[in-house]
Amino acid sequence: MLTSSLKHLQERTLSHNAHTADMFTIDGLSDKQLWRISRHKEFISTYSGLAKGDAGKNWTAYSDFIVGEIKKDPSKFSKKRPIREYLDGNEADYDFSR
Repeated sequence: MLTSSLKHLQERTLSHNAHTADMFTIDGLSDKQLWRISRHKEFISTYSGLAKGDAGKNWTAYSDFIVGEIKKDPSKFSKKRPIREYLDGNEADYDFSR
């Protein structure tokens, strides 16, 4: 019985991972979508500390820097939520004013 329960748990985990793994990748996202992610208010509050030099002083430089960092290692941008979820916000969730 224990073996059957363990096997069922493993199957559920594999199924869950197969359906949610793409939420943590940037495969298929355009630079414009990555730029939009970089302007999500929650994303900014979580990751803006990574921006140094010009990227910490200028919003265009910040977005360019963050997009480059996301392309290098998207996994470090999924601390609070899957990176693709930042695209699901409404306009009020983004800061395009700068």
